[in-house]
Amino acid sequence: MLPVILSIIAGLLLLSLLILAIPVTVTFSVQRLETFTNQVTIGWLFGRLRYAPLREDRVKGKKRVARREKKTVKKTVPTETEAAPARRPSDLAKAILKTRGFVKRTIRLLQTLIGAIRLRTLQMKGRIGLNDPYDTGRLWGLFSALTGIIHMKQQVLIQFEPDFNHPAFEIDGHGIIRIIPLQMIAITTLFLISPPALRAAWTAIKWSRRRKER
Repeated sequence: MLPVILSIIAGLLLLSLLILAIPVTVTFSVQRLETFTNQVTIGWLFGRLRYAPLREDRVKGKKRVARREKKTVKKTVPTETEAAPARRPSDLAKAILKTRGFVKRTIRLLQTLIGAIRLRTLQMKGRIGLNDPYDTGRLWGLFSALTGIIHMKQQVLIQFEPDFNHPAFEIDGHGIIRIIPLQMIAITTLFLISPPALRAAWTAIKWSRRRKER
């Protein structure tokens, strides 16, 4: 009985690996200016099977984003009774960027992911910035390293600019990419268990705890 069970488990495992090894084509468009809108279509088995989130699901997603942004604004607006300024999500981003080895390891991750993604077309433009110009410079350096690699492909057009005066994240773009899920899972897993990623996760946990205490 045991050999039969082990054979079934091994067969299911092999079948899962084979399914994850089939390429997936993702067609997407995203825009985040004053509001956030997006559209995604996923094609599998070389286009024979297609899936696109229902409009109701996208609306729910937009409402969740709006609620999170509204809560963030409320928490970051100082009041007369506050003894110290509230911690902002951008503070977390700065803390993670300062984690030893994290930026370098993230760049390596992005290089590996980009090498694994088959880009059919990609066009993006936008603006990014944090509260502190120094941290904006660090973020821009990381972003430039990423876009510099992608720009080597002819079918890619990316136009972003940094904002050193105000926090900002604006994006407008669309693209068609092909990925192999099994390959992406393996690359991401290796990144998540790397020492820099674990240190960054611990930094995020400590930041969250301190935020709750306040």
